[in-house]
Amino acid sequence: RILQQQTITVNPQPACFSDSVRFVGTASDVPTSWKWYFGDGTTAFQQNTKHIYADTGAYIVSLVTFYSNGCTAQQDSIFKTVHVFGKPVPNYSAPAICLGNPTTFADNTALPHGGSISSWSWNFGDGNNSALQNMFHIFAICDTFKVKLVVTTTIGCKDSTTKSVVVNCLPTAKFSANPVCKNQAMIFNDSSSGAISTWSWDFGD
Repeated sequence: RILQQQTITVNPQPACFSDSVRFVGTASDVPTSWKWYFGDGTTAFQQNTKHIYADTGAYIVSLVTFYSNGCTAQQDSIFKTVHVFGKPVPNYSAPAICLGNPTTFADNTALPHGGSISSWSWNFGDGNNSALQNMFHIFAICDTFKVKLVVTTTIGCKDSTTKSVVVNCLPTAKFSANPVCKNQAMIFNDSSSGAISTWSWDFGD
């Protein structure tokens, strides 16, 4: 028997950390049993099987086929390298602002298992999108928006995060004042609306 008579199919390849990896073994003759060595100290005995790697890295996977005469010679084994990459951990900051001001979106995505990011996809929750890493966005109304960020690495690993971004409404300034005679005190009654913290009066004189 020669090496080319056996094949190993891996899906997905490359694999992402914590994904279930499917292994499919084929042989030109009919083995009586199969044995997988996944390169991380674990094994399996089915022709087709699934495996989840506990860490990232490059693993040398071997498939050994056994025949009725019990032979397990080296030519009955095949090897394949499986690359397991980490997913990005999307994160960003976006402080609360007042209506009319731009919201600053700053990407803080982490790559704990190495690699690099190839794309960012923002959904601002108001019908607008962006593919920039960092940007400003002006919301047309005051509200709390669910903003989603999807990050994809150069080898296709992706993940997303969704946060609530607050756009505060502007207060409405309003007041009334009673007419008075000269040298009499005028009473100013504030009737403004909104979440008001300070008042500043300019009496025009």
